[in-house]
Amino acid sequence: DVTGVQTCALPISLAGVWVAISPWFLTLGPRETASDLIVGLVVAALGLFGMAGARGFLGMQAGSALLGVWLIISPFILAATFAVRAPMYWSNGFAGAAVIVFALAALASMRRTAVR
Repeated sequence: DVTGVQTCALPISLAGVWVAISPWFLTLGPRETASDLIVGLVVAALGLFGMAGARGFLGMQAGSALLGVWLIISPFILAATFAVRAPMYWSNGFAGAAVIVFALAALASMRRTAVR
């Protein structure tokens, strides 16, 4: 279902935008800011491409799900080397979970369309 994939891509884009701008609201350090900015912009771009595509793109949704996993685990990986502030854990955890859920919903919607 085209609208199902595109509907799922919108919250993915919004989550990506939040991750990209959240370091300035959460007053994160420079390393956390760089990580969130890069990953957030990539997630937002994948979501926008998912909305622009007529049928959605399997690889983009799968990539979004993988980036959602990265959002969840990245604070723990960065914390092994650098001091990470607590808001990054919460912000990235919720945003990553949302990206995973909506990417999987888009993949399921694409699967239903292919089966028909």
